[in-house]
Amino acid sequence: MLILVVGGEKTQRHTDIKPFIQENAFSVFDDTMTSFDELESFAYPSLFETATPIIWGKFLLDKEKENTIAADKIKILAKSNTIFIIEEFTITADIKKLFEKHGAQVFVQKKIPKGKEGGAIFSIVETLIDGDKKTRWLAYQKALAQEFVPEALIGIIYWKLRQCIGYARGEKRDHYIQLYRNYIQAHSTAWKQGTPIALVIEKLVLQD
Repeated sequence: MLILVVGGEKTQRHTDIKPFIQENAFSVFDDTMTSFDELESFAYPSLFETATPIIWGKFLLDKEKENTIAADKIKILAKSNTIFIIEEFTITADIKKLFEKHGAQVFVQKKIPKGKEGGAIFSIVETLIDGDKKTRWLAYQKALAQEFVPEALIGIIYWKLRQCIGYARGEKRDHYIQLYRNYIQAHSTAWKQGTPIALVIEKLVLQD
C-alpha cells in the first residue's frame, strides 16, 4: 500500500497519517537516509513478520525530478503488503496524477471554503458523519441539489473525519476511525473500477 500525504501544515499532515499508523511500530526515513527508489527494498516483507511493516518516508521527492520517478516503482510499493507513507510539503499536478494512476492513495491538503457556502457544506458534512440514515440521505440530497462537486465533498468529509478522530475518545473515536477507513477503501475501490464518486458517497450514506 502506498499513501502520499501532501501539505504545508505539519499538524494536518500528521493528522492525515495517524489513521494508517495507529499504535503500530513504524520506521522513519528522510532524504538523507534513503531515496524513493530505494524504498523497494522494503516492499517484500518476510513471511515471518507478525505485523504489517510500516515505512514512513519524509520528503523523499524533494530532490527528485519528475522524469526520474519511475512508474514501476510506484506500482511495486502500491501493491506491496508493506504500508508506505510518503510525506511531502508540495508536489506538482503531474506527480499527483502519476501516483494516482499507478495505485497510490493521495491526500493533498485542501483550502476549506469560507463564507455562506462554506457554512452550508460544513453543516451537510457534519450530518453525513453523525446523522442517522434518514438525515444522512436528506443531507446528501441537499448537497446534490446545491451542486456541490462530489470530489470536493468527499475531500471535506475526509478533513472532518480526521478532525473528529483528533478530539473524540472511546467508542466515538473508534466509530470515526472505522468510517474514515470505509471511505478510504470505497474510494480506492471506486478509483480502480471507475465508479463515480457520487455513488461511493451514496453507498456509504445508506450504510447501517
